[in-house]
Amino acid sequence: MVSEVNGPAVGNSVATNEQRAQTVQDTTRSGALDRRKQDSGSNPVAQDSVILTEAASHLQDLQKIVTAAPEVDMQRVDQLRGAIADGSFQINSNSVAQKLLQFEAALPNTGKS
Repeated sequence: MVSEVNGPAVGNSVATNEQRAQTVQDTTRSGALDRRKQDSGSNPVAQDSVILTEAASHLQDLQKIVTAAPEVDMQRVDQLRGAIADGSFQINSNSVAQKLLQFEAALPNTGKS
């Protein structure tokens, strides 16, 4: 799936190497086309375009979904508040320890002890 976007970029302004290469190719093609139009005597019309890969389009869709989602699940917060208030909230220390170990294992090794 290929999407074509005309106009200024929306969202993240950091271009990947692939996007930069595509821009260079588009600019080169556009320049050659403009020179041909100028040679033929007609006025050239500049048009910027970017072609996104299927993965980039999927990432844009995911970004829209995440942006639209609420940052906090208030229903879950209310459930936890109620459980804490009535004393029914139970902490599973084994689960907490396991998650801490998983988190630490996922951290990059900086070589510091």
